[in-house]
Amino acid sequence: MNEAEAFQGGIAALQAGRGAEARDLFAAAVAAGNASPRLNLGLALANLGLGDTPAAEQAIDQVLTEEPHNLRALIIKGDLLIGRNDPQNATAHYNLVLRLAATLAEVPAPLAKELSRIESAIQQLGAAFQQHLLDRLAAAGYRRE
Repeated sequence: MNEAEAFQGGIAALQAGRGAEARDLFAAAVAAGNASPRLNLGLALANLGLGDTPAAEQAIDQVLTEEPHNLRALIIKGDLLIGRNDPQNATAHYNLVLRLAATLAEVPAPLAKELSRIESAIQQLGAAFQQHLLDRLAAAGYRRE
């Protein structure tokens, strides 16, 4: 099975809710030497759906090695970093997504929804970091007033 067939079959399996089948199709194609960013992205999505976060992150890292400005991969990587409580690196990935998206002539609707979610996440992460700093300062005797 070539890269295009594996991708189409994997996407069809994902859309039909057959995550294990999708993972197997993507993984077999990658193992057979047909690796591509889109196959690895599909593999990451299948692994996420199956709850295999380490395998998903490994596949996303491979996508970003080949395509460091892949918006979908950057979003997933940011989400994975949030999931493992690494807000600083997650924010860096999310900010890169926003900067890259700002250069697009037209933003597709699904991406616009993700961008809105990311902007909210960045605001929440910033507020949490600010509160953390204020708490640390207060513990050290700093009085805001």
